[in-house]
Amino acid sequence: MHSRSGSLAFGGALVLVGVYLLLRALGTPLPGWDILWPALLIAGALASLIQGLSSQPRDTGAVWFGVAGTLAGCLFLYITAGRGRWEDMRELWPVLPAAASLGWLAAWITDRREISSLTMAVIAGAGALVGYWYSLGRVAESFGRQLASWWPLLLIVLGLAYIAQFLVQKR
Repeated sequence: MHSRSGSLAFGGALVLVGVYLLLRALGTPLPGWDILWPALLIAGALASLIQGLSSQPRDTGAVWFGVAGTLAGCLFLYITAGRGRWEDMRELWPVLPAAASLGWLAAWITDRREISSLTMAVIAGAGALVGYWYSLGRVAESFGRQLASWWPLLLIVLGLAYIAQFLVQKR
């Protein structure tokens, strides 16, 4: 971590983990790592987001991980520490591509020349929407299988987006 904000976030994370471990060693009844691990994902993702937005030029990869990791961590925290159960992922799994989509959208907003980020945001968002409809039974299973067979088209669209990004950034 080369930036000051990165050092602050990493140092703060070490202090929090140290306090947690010390309290557990002293016998304080606290939830275990099996419940709290998503909080570490959220903390790391937020640190990444802060670092990505504070660096010059802004780090779109760190912004993507910051947004997507925070949202995914919140879903996992809902399951491990909230009212959710792992079985709920049968219906909740579209939240993960939706989180990735919002991460790519944030990365694109950070640097609008990154057309591939916008393309991935649209693809992942569409995947999340179709997945949500599929989970609710609103998409026929046969149509879902047929749609899944067209996944190579996503590679073509993404490849065209990278070519467009190259042309835009060349100017």
